[in-house]
This record gives sequence, C-alpha cells and structure tokens, in this order.
Amino acid sequence: MTKRLHRKIDPLLHGQLNAAPLVLGAAELASAPVTVLIDFAGSRAELESLGVVVESFADGIATGSLDAAQLTRLADDRRVRAVEAARPLASELDLSATTVGADVVQRPPLSLSGRGVIIGVIDTGIDLWHPAFRRADGRSAVIELWDQTLSPVASEQHPAGFGYGVVYDQAQINQALAAGRSTALLRHRDTHGHGTHVASIAAGSALPYQGIAPATDLIVVATSSDAKALGDSARTLDAIRYVYARAAKLGRPAVVNLSLGSYLGPHDGTSLLERGIDALLAAPGRALIKAAGNAGGAGCHASGSLKRNQTAVLPIEVAGGADATIDVWYAAAGRFEIIVGTPDGTATAPVGGDEVRELFLPNGNQVAISSILDNPANGDNRIYLVLGAGSRGNLEAGRWTVTLQAKQRRGAARFDAWIERGSAPPRFAASIADERMTVSVPGTARRCIAVAAFADRTAGHTP
Repeated sequence: MTKRLHRKIDPLLHGQLNAAPLVLGAAELASAPVTVLIDFAGSRAELESLGVVVESFADGIATGSLDAAQLTRLADDRRVRAVEAARPLASELDLSATTVGADVVQRPPLSLSGRGVIIGVIDTGIDLWHPAFRRADGRSAVIELWDQTLSPVASEQHPAGFGYGVVYDQAQINQALAAGRSTALLRHRDTHGHGTHVASIAAGSALPYQGIAPATDLIVVATSSDAKALGDSARTLDAIRYVYARAAKLGRPAVVNLSLGSYLGPHDGTSLLERGIDALLAAPGRALIKAAGNAGGAGCHASGSLKRNQTAVLPIEVAGGADATIDVWYAAAGRFEIIVGTPDGTATAPVGGDEVRELFLPNGNQVAISSILDNPANGDNRIYLVLGAGSRGNLEAGRWTVTLQAKQRRGAARFDAWIERGSAPPRFAASIADERMTVSVPGTARRCIAVAAFADRTAGHTP
C-alpha cells in the first residue's frame, strides 16, 4: 500500500498523515495532539497562529504540540522548514573519582568543589531525602525541581513560561525535607532511581563516597519515572532551556548532564534537538555532558559504501518482540532501493526513493518503509524502516535481512544504518556490525561533550 509523502515531515509522523498503525509510536501518536519540534522562520506568535501549542521557542526551533490533522497544513507553510517527531530517549562508581583524577583537583592547592556552579540533572528525578543531597545545616542541595510528569494540584504551579509539569523551589523543598519523607507537601518521587544515581555521581556530598563536584547546587528536571524511556526529545530540549535560563537569572555558570539518548537520526548534529542544544551552548558559562550511549558492543550500527548496481545485505538477528526500528542514512548522490527479507525466505518488492509504503508479509508481520530523498536537515537521503508484529502478535524470531541496492548513475554513496534500542532490540549480525559511530543522539551535537564509559574495577573485584 503506497502512502502519502511529505518531505518536511519526519517519517515517525507519517502514520498520522496516512492513518497507518505501524510507524514507531503510532499507538501513542494516533490520538491528538502530537508532540513535535519545528524548524520555523518566523515568530512564536506566527507559529501559534498555525495551531501549534508552543512550549519553548528560541533560535528558530520550537517545541510544542498540535492536532495530528494539522500536520500537513503546518508543513505546507513556507516558513516551516522541518517538523520532527518528539522521539523517546532511553537511559544510558566509589573508585571512580580517583580513577578519573578528580581527587587531585579536589585537594589543595586547587581545592575545587564546584562551589558557585549549577549542575542540571535531566533524568528520572532525585531522592530529595537522600543524605548525599543535604548540606551540613540540613538544607537541600537542590535549588529547583521541575517534575514534567506531574499536573498541578492545589497551589502547585507550572514553571514560568511552560504549560505542563510542576515546579518546586528551594524553600518548598526544604519545607518538605523538614516534614519527612511521607509528607504530601512535595509529590515528586524518583521511583526508578536512575536520576538519583546520576546526581550522586555528579554532586553527591555524602562521605566517604562523595561526587565529583560536591559543592555544586542542583536544578533537577524529572522527564520520566521510567528509565527505559526518559521522556522525549521535545521535553528534553525544554528542560535544557529551563536549566540555562534559571542559571542565567541567578548569574551563575551551569553544566547540564544528559544520561539519555536515541539512535534515530543522522548522527551528524543536524537533528532539531542537537541544533537547539548547540544554539544554547553558544553562550558563555554553559556546558552539556552527554553519556555516549553504552552501545559500542550492542550491534546497533552497520555501514558501507555502494556504487551503481552494487548490493549490501544487512543480516539482522531478531529475538521477537512487538516491533523493531532501523534508520538508514545515505549520501545525497545515492539512489537506493530497499528490500526486506523475513526468516522464512520471503522478501518484499523493492521500495525506491521518495516512496512511503506499508507492506503486509505472508508470515503475518508488517513493514512500514519511508524512503525520503533530500532530507531538509542535511540534504542526505533516509530510509526509515519499522518491522511490526501485525496479525502474528510478535515479530518472527530469526535472521531478517535488509538489502540495499544502489541505482545512482555514477559515484559511490556511503550509508550508515542504526537499530533503535528497545525491550528486546534486534542486532546486526556480528559479521557486519560496526562499533564506530555508536554515540547516541544528541551526543553528536557539535558543542556537547560526549563521555564514554570504562570499567574501573578489574576481574575478580566485586562492587
């Protein structure tokens, strides 16, 4: 079944254009409104006049929501350069301070502790009652907390300039600390613990295992209570903008930590989330630290280069699950066709450039393919592929194949393919898996600092 194509609209949103049930996130996105990032050459008021509920807008990039039925009207406006779906972001140490050399700068003569600096932690939240985040006088190290998952009740309020979530200031936090953990004065709880763990590494002050910068103040944004999906890219950009704006109002430098990311996108700094981050980091006194992704050995990336009539077969090991997403980007000069093969040997017909197809397979599974030429963000070409359970109920386990066939007239075209993570993510076969270019988005923003992990204990030592 051929579907409608709109070049400005992210393939993740093609399900809304075509009422297709398969595209990633369609179960949530099928009901209006949809959350998006928009590249817009106009004012906030002009964008709102197009039906967008704008949450934040700066440097030409807006976050917000609109009815799915308005997507085409929005993209048809000449001032709109791109509409990007808000993408789910997934989550990505007592010896570590010494191992990385932090203890050297913490001791005299430098005695650096982070005093005067704000660290923004954007994650699952924080355990405010944990002693690692209490000063010697009992006050909290957290000066502001925005829980994006809550809706205001009683006297609670949204943060200024935003239309969702609940914000607590330092006075409210200290009042809640004095009342005890069972208090109803402050409803936020880090039910997962990922954010608490991250904040403790960065700024915990509980001895003997204090954090890297124990005297910093914290601004915490809870994007989700589920570390498997830490909010989405639009709310993450809102959170980053919020932290830097609050720090600027206080006249203090700020460092934001993101231990979350996605493998969807070109990994070249041109996604709207990454461009928004880079614009924020152009101002002095700001830094953003991003976890590299923990996926070097996950089999999530494959790459290659194809000349005319050459073919690349990418074997993918699928364990089952409800769906799988593969995002292929290739050079602007290329013209690729894609064929999807199932474990039983069935293969789809080739799908070429500028085609959006939904295919029903003999094994009961479904495939949605959006093959878009000349992406508005970087000019490259993209094939966005979703394998869905369909009537079968789950993906057929075994070896699937994605075959790329080059049809351009001349020259070679490089391609990179990424598999998005999930509860039971597929992986490229070991024979083709490429550990390079596995830093997750937005770690490929030009001004962000992506930090990889290493083991600071050798075999035989227990945690």
